[in-house]
Amino acid sequence: MTGDFKDIGLKEYLMRRAKNNYHVRAFWADKDITFSLEKGDMLGIIGTNGAGKSTLLKAVSGIMEPTKGYVKRQGTIAALLELASGFDGDLTVRENTYLRGAMLGYTRKFMDETYRQIIEFAELADFQDRPFKQLSSGMKSRLAFSIASLVQPDILILRTEKDIPPAMRRKVAQFCNVAPEAVIQSIDASTIYKVPLMMHEQGLDNLVLNLTNTESIGEPDHAAWNEFLRKLETASETVTIGLVGKYVELQDAYKSINESLMQAATYCDRKLNLVYIHSEKLTDADVEEKLSGMDGIIIAPGFGQRGIEGKFIALRWCREHDMPTFGICLGMQCMVIEFARNVLGLQNANSTEMDPHTPHNVIDLMEEQKSISNLGGTMRLGAYECRLKDGSIPAEAYGSTTVRERHRHRFEFNSEYRDEFEKAGLECVGENPGTGLVEVVQIPSLTWFVGTQYHPEYRSTVLNPNPLFISFIKAAITRDAHKEA
Repeated sequence: MTGDFKDIGLKEYLMRRAKNNYHVRAFWADKDITFSLEKGDMLGIIGTNGAGKSTLLKAVSGIMEPTKGYVKRQGTIAALLELASGFDGDLTVRENTYLRGAMLGYTRKFMDETYRQIIEFAELADFQDRPFKQLSSGMKSRLAFSIASLVQPDILILRTEKDIPPAMRRKVAQFCNVAPEAVIQSIDASTIYKVPLMMHEQGLDNLVLNLTNTESIGEPDHAAWNEFLRKLETASETVTIGLVGKYVELQDAYKSINESLMQAATYCDRKLNLVYIHSEKLTDADVEEKLSGMDGIIIAPGFGQRGIEGKFIALRWCREHDMPTFGICLGMQCMVIEFARNVLGLQNANSTEMDPHTPHNVIDLMEEQKSISNLGGTMRLGAYECRLKDGSIPAEAYGSTTVRERHRHRFEFNSEYRDEFEKAGLECVGENPGTGLVEVVQIPSLTWFVGTQYHPEYRSTVLNPNPLFISFIKAAITRDAHKEA
């Protein structure tokens, strides 16, 4: 069986034509050869570089048909193509084994436990400390196959734009040695929130239960999820929210906030129109033009100096025009800094993150953090309790004066300035009961002007949207109604 396979590729075809050796030069086999493979057996095809090993393997395994000659087969062969690619020739066999294991997602503990098995199966015990480039092609392929054979999928989920016919799914199952019912298609959907239902319709959840020997307690109750989808698909009116941040050109930078807003808008029977506003490009000259058409503004979280002045400009305009405004983490800190500068008259007030020499460090590290040089060591991470002021917007939204929310930040509200802020109209309405650290600020004289040191989006879900986002969206809808009136 030789030569002329259709998928050799245009570049390779032209190169071989130019050299007048288009027909595969270095591989051939006896005609009419018959052999059998059992489950788990490996068929090795050995040849020089460019000989067509991968193409031949595709033909033998049925992925393609040769334009000349023919292959008869009974049963199926799963093809593991290009086994030896992706290794580093200068690293040792031992180092490459661990490297490939990491690439496949194996833990170090798992690799430590299986390393000897891998090496013995590949028959490379005497070559462990040799550079990989010194191995023969056969040795490299044996090592790659030995590592890859540790993984045998139980379920395959196939992303697709169009429906995959049952016959094609059965073929995939045969080639990959999984049960036909374990080949699941994940077809494009109008919303990601339909995907779990589509997986359920194909029995993915029952497959997982069976494979993990977990007893099923019956059909899941999707009533609340379906009601969310109904609201999502039937909402006809729109609420427009502007998100002011410096990462707006990155599609997923604010993904958690985007989804939290969408979920809240859906439960308020609105479609979300989210408008990204780049804080680096926002100026006093254009802030009115960019913000006045919004129903509400989010001042996004982040780190560092870049884009911070644009957030101050946006916050001043929102505060002076009673725009529903929600500051999250750094957004809350910016609320504090803007208020300090423009209401308290503290010139050059800032966070010591942005200006270590600011004369008014209204945002600062806690004293016990200042001796820690490792940035990660100063981070406040995880869920902390927050005590809310009775009657405040957050307390009304949560329906409770005690909540737990997740944090991810280093710098804090400087409580030395607390009395000044509260006398001027910015109240600290949430604090950690153990440390007294300020968690939430609010300007009660405004319709909805709230900042949280924590990240409420981290705990917002389809079935349990965070109450603060619901409250914010309701305020934005009210503003929209007043605009139209």
